[in-house]
Amino acid sequence: MWAMTYLLAVLIVVASSAAAAVAGFIVNRFVSMDLRRGYYDEGVRIFAQVGTMFALLLAFVFSQVWGEHSIAEQAINGEVGALRAASTMCHALTNYAGRPVNLAIITYVRTVVDDEWRTMAEHRSNSDAALKDFRSVIVQTVRLNPISQSDVNVQSQILAQLAQAKENRETRIFQANKGLPPVLWFVLDILATSLIAFVVLAPTEGFGHVLFASMFTATTVMVLMLVALLDFPFEGSVSLAPTDFVKLLADTSRLVAQESAPPVKSSDSK
Repeated sequence: MWAMTYLLAVLIVVASSAAAAVAGFIVNRFVSMDLRRGYYDEGVRIFAQVGTMFALLLAFVFSQVWGEHSIAEQAINGEVGALRAASTMCHALTNYAGRPVNLAIITYVRTVVDDEWRTMAEHRSNSDAALKDFRSVIVQTVRLNPISQSDVNVQSQILAQLAQAKENRETRIFQANKGLPPVLWFVLDILATSLIAFVVLAPTEGFGHVLFASMFTATTVMVLMLVALLDFPFEGSVSLAPTDFVKLLADTSRLVAQESAPPVKSSDSK
């Protein structure tokens, strides 16, 4: 699957602007002013209606893709926050009984960073290995052998945090494959092309006509490219990065290292 990058977006904007400039030059050279003026007088009302529809639809689409992008970001924060809370509570269990759970969390987070993020970007789906590792975290939590009633309570809280992490994980995976329907892109392209064609045929002459057609096309296509950049939150130049998962991996690894370190003996005071 192709991903929209800044370079590709700029190339599309420049190519569209250049094509509009060439079209404006051809119209200015070979289409009479009387013909264009008659076309403009008849079509100005249609241009206003099409422009209004395009603006409203574009505002709706931009709000939609920005909202989906924000939902994906919130899902990442929610999943990382729940796993961080579970890791901290595991560390608090008696005799570091939660160490196997923390080791499983480390394995899962590492798989998300190294494998699942790439899978979401390239295939817009989850990684089977990451799903297997997440299930392992739950299994290790269920297998805990609480010593005291407080440990039982902590185990229940850990499972609750893992349930919250699972819910946010599912939202993150869902957003990876949630983009604008192709029919919506088709309607946007048709409306934009109609508006650009009307501007190219406007009854103006000289370099100003070519420049106006080029600038109008550039700004219109630029907004469409912005929507395309935000469409899939884990692809392209505006994609979400696994920064929070990387931080979680480092923090949880430090907790496990503390659990593995021998206790420091204090010297007897004389």
